[in-house]
Amino acid sequence: TSEACLESAKDLLRRFTFVLDQSCLADSMAAVADRLGLESGVQFESGLHHRHDDVRTRIGNDTLLEFLRDRFRRDIELYEWSKTLAVLQCEEASPFVDESPSDATSEPDSANEELPPETNATDPGVVVDFEGASLLETSQQRQIASYKNGTALILSIHITHHAGTSVCNFMRHAGPTPEFACMKPKNGNENSPWPEGLTTKYRPEGMNETQYYVGRMRPYFHFVSWEFRGYAHLQTVDWEYPDLVSMIVMRDPLERFLAGGKCGRYHENKKPPYALKGDPDPSNQDIYWLYANDPCTDNYALRVLAGDPHCVNGTHTSEACLESAKDLLRRFTFVLDQSCLADSMAAVADRLGLESGVQFESGLHHRHDDVRTRIGNDTLLEFLRDRFRRDIELYEWSKTLAVLQCEEASPFVDESPSDATSEPDSANEELPPETNATDPGVVVDFEGASLLETSQQRQIASYKNGTALILSIHITHHAGTSVCNFMRHAGPTPEFACMKPKNGNENSPWPEGLTTKYRPEGMNETQYYVGRMRPYFHFVSWEFRGYAHLQTVDWEYPDLVSMIVMRDPLERFLAGGKCGRYHENKKPPYALKGDPDPSNQDIYWLYANDPCTDNYALRVLAGDPHCVNGTHTSEACLE
Repeated sequence: TSEACLESAKDLLRRFTFVLDQSCLADSMAAVADRLGLESGVQFESGLHHRHDDVRTRIGNDTLLEFLRDRFRRDIELYEWSKTLAVLQCEEASPFVDESPSDATSEPDSANEELPPETNATDPGVVVDFEGASLLETSQQRQIASYKNGTALILSIHITHHAGTSVCNFMRHAGPTPEFACMKPKNGNENSPWPEGLTTKYRPEGMNETQYYVGRMRPYFHFVSWEFRGYAHLQTVDWEYPDLVSMIVMRDPLERFLAGGKCGRYHENKKPPYALKGDPDPSNQDIYWLYANDPCTDNYALRVLAGDPHCVNGTHTSEACLESAKDLLRRFTFVLDQSCLADSMAAVADRLGLESGVQFESGLHHRHDDVRTRIGNDTLLEFLRDRFRRDIELYEWSKTLAVLQCEEASPFVDESPSDATSEPDSANEELPPETNATDPGVVVDFEGASLLETSQQRQIASYKNGTALILSIHITHHAGTSVCNFMRHAGPTPEFACMKPKNGNENSPWPEGLTTKYRPEGMNETQYYVGRMRPYFHFVSWEFRGYAHLQTVDWEYPDLVSMIVMRDPLERFLAGGKCGRYHENKKPPYALKGDPDPSNQDIYWLYANDPCTDNYALRVLAGDPHCVNGTHTSEACLE
């Protein structure tokens, strides 16, 4: 089994809300219940699970044990790695076996059949756009779809001299924006639109405040901008919020250093001798050296984006500081490279479905000579490269996220005078609590909102608010029945193993017209599925014992809480109710009941080599149905 097979399964597990380790399942379920605010009134009963001897003792044959470890090595790697995601870290292995007979359903393989298109049919009265829905939908794609639907706000993070004014001018032709540089009402204009009671300095923190901010701004504007030239404290904004499209323009730090309207006392409108206008020349070398050493130029963009306001320190700026800024950039919907800004904005407009009727005008941006020529002093150039090295690293790395890969550097400089606002530093002041005051009639829960909110936290909050559905991926013999029994005490679930209506019971609740085999693909189908199921159930389960094609489900959908129990592959190999012809209810000589002993060694060797046992959990979770291949399974399959 290849490494690629392994890696594909890891990628899927990362997307679940909860991963549980079956070796401490009771405590793990208690942890899930606590985080979801469940009061199920039930605990895992000891009769369902019992301790076994260790695997080596149970197998009693070191040759068979080593064969299994080799054949299932990718599945074992997946299980061991999954512990890093587990909701609870088990202090010691205490394997439990689910003996509940309904864990192996009466239709064990039906859940794994590839469904014909008609099984995914939705109600005829519901219109769902399936275009591209089979592709892996990302948080960014959801945000783009929300904008096209008219609910999302575009927010641009404008680092001064990163073409923010030109981006604003472009977006102004596509819809309503605030008047002053797309940031706030125009001074002295009482008719300039703005949400009543919301200050222009309001910066939301966390999921609830972000939702509140977008809800207040979107009725007035389709696009707004925040400008910064210092630490911005942006990590706490909920950039993954589905109704927020975020964008940022990144620029070569050396190009920005040379840009007009320099910072601090070096601005061209300041008094001599420090005011700088134009590139370095023999007459201003001494002032340029002061400017190069000034705190205001130190790793300019990194200082705005870093997670720590004090981590920027010239050439001694740490890698951790750089990584914190990278983590933030990864969360934006669009990252643009200013060296090909016009084409990048066209790409953004295309993806958002904008018809702005305007292009970037050549008068706003023009080509310069290369930086070395402009500075004209190799000693100063090398000093700047050393002092700004982390900012340069950030810019070069940001190109990997850019909406458009620029084929060659074509640096543009924004000469629009409003790029440096009349209040250049006001956006960077730390705001007192009262500036975040909301309308007194609006109740917003800010508890914990200052923490970095994740997709999982949003899903948990949605469940607590009564809108999210819990979906359990039940790999056979991974305690799915016991999880179902636990969840049944916390709210309504489907009758048969939490999967479907009970056979022969016409009164068993189920959404009309939705087949029990329906498996959504993509954002739209996931939203449709949750919307149909949630009015009936708080928890449902899907059982699999073969390739499940799960990668296309929109696991990041805010109203879907997902969970999966992972189990030691060797413990699962020994579990009752074995697969295929080895099930205890099958005919002799292949039926296996109990652990290996001298009387059944030959049958256990056949079972160990059977395709049905091959990397069991990995086979369900892998992205490729054909990548599982015993000891030859690749790492990519695992990933």
